[in-house]
Amino acid sequence: MIKLVDLLKEIYDKDLIGPEYSEGGQHKIYLYDKDKIIKFNYSGEGEIGDNVKIFTQYPDIFPKVYDMGYDYAILEKLDDKKAASETWECKKYLFSQSSETPPENQYISKLVQRSRINGPNWYDSKVSKLIYNNLDDNELKSQLQKELPSNLYDSLIKNWYPLLQKVKNISWSSKIEKDINDENFGYNSKGELKMLDI
Repeated sequence: MIKLVDLLKEIYDKDLIGPEYSEGGQHKIYLYDKDKIIKFNYSGEGEIGDNVKIFTQYPDIFPKVYDMGYDYAILEKLDDKKAASETWECKKYLFSQSSETPPENQYISKLVQRSRINGPNWYDSKVSKLIYNNLDDNELKSQLQKELPSNLYDSLIKNWYPLLQKVKNISWSSKIEKDINDENFGYNSKGELKMLDI
């Protein structure tokens, strides 16, 4: 049986489709050229087409869309490693190596404990979610400035805070969640932070 993803690949020049770049629960991502990726849906549920429509409505939040269909999309390639590196560096200063231990800073620790998930002893150590859930909290900004090296704090204030505020301000169908996850962000070639997916 021919898979839908293989049929979709036939649409494009095979020389342009590079190796597998990444994958998620319902899709695989391949390099398309040096600045683009092609994302194929293999769940058969049309998830990519629905989500990418939202990408086109908010180009300052999501990667640029070059082409799309029901089960595929050609998107701007984002540097997710740089974004992940920033949040990992922040975690090293804010959290212990274990997600079961809240931050030492008492104020940040209270915020993290307030958003416990997965049971009483597990703390959500996602930097993006900490900011997203407390965007208007000036005390948090003050504490982050005390805890983090200036380059990381500057990146949070210049890049992460404005983007996460934009994400919080938009509303879309409740069927599609805002996936605030440290691994779900990347920088484009202009150095602009974007959200990779929803």
